Amino acid sequence: MAPSLIPNVPGDKIKTDRKDAEKLCKFYKGHLLTPIYVPDESTEALRNLIRQIV
Repeated sequence: MAPSLIPNVPGDKIKTDRKDAEKLCKFYKGHLLTPIYVPDESTEALRNLIRQIV
């Protein structure tokens, strides 16, 4: 999940791994997070080839 897209509550300034994990679980369960795709090496190589051609 993209960290910048994770909703946060104003005033919640204390950060711990446990709080972060609970927040991620809650938002994931509620389908409130947007999944991201990290391309593998072959996909990135294909993108680079296409950029050079165009």
